[in-house]
Amino acid sequence: MSHQTEPATLIVRRALETDIDRLMEVQFSAFENDPYHEALFPGPHHSPAVRKVAGQRTLDDWRNTAVQDIMVCTQAQTGEILGFAAWYFYLHERPREEWEKMPSITWAEGEEKRQAEAFLGVTARMRMKIWEGRPHICKILTGCRLEEATSIRQAKRELTFAVVLGLLCVHRDAQRKGVGAALVQWGLDRSREERLPAYLEASPAGFPLYQKLGFNKIDTMIVKAEDWHGDRDLQYNVMLHDVRI
Repeated sequence: MSHQTEPATLIVRRALETDIDRLMEVQFSAFENDPYHEALFPGPHHSPAVRKVAGQRTLDDWRNTAVQDIMVCTQAQTGEILGFAAWYFYLHERPREEWEKMPSITWAEGEEKRQAEAFLGVTARMRMKIWEGRPHICKILTGCRLEEATSIRQAKRELTFAVVLGLLCVHRDAQRKGVGAALVQWGLDRSREERLPAYLEASPAGFPLYQKLGFNKIDTMIVKAEDWHGDRDLQYNVMLHDVRI
């Protein structure tokens, strides 16, 4: 008699600082050969030095950002962390001097520093565009895309604070098993409780999942080939999930 294997039960919980080494293992596995990640953390991705830098950046952001929740998804049977997500809950306006600064990095120099900051700058400028210069406030467009909104701008626009998915990582061995969906759904449930929209910038790999979970594309973010020493421009989809409609 054959026996079917029970599907693994997934549990979403808040991360602990003691999880950081596993989080970096998951992150570098998830973004293996990803141009954005390679530009941000130049060098051999298996290198302990590179992962230490990435881990310290995550810890610093985590400790100094009161609006951030890092959630992990574990396998109930083993407790192993399969993926994690960094969610940001912007419920209050921040001072201009805090949000208007362009991002900078301290762990690289020369061309590597320029390239990493170019990637981060694209994201920062897109958020300023979508949020119209106000800190972490989304433009909600009902029934139209951002680029189609000019003629109905006043009738269809609303400003609101937002829930932002800053990072989603699933270990390559755990992909397509519901881990990413569980982590995104946790954030959507919270955004529904707060009655706020959820915002993210999706890589081509993540786009189908976000679309399946109800996110809509509202704009496109382009990273030029010269800013990552590549042979093509990279496109990321700006997406919004308005739980209120």
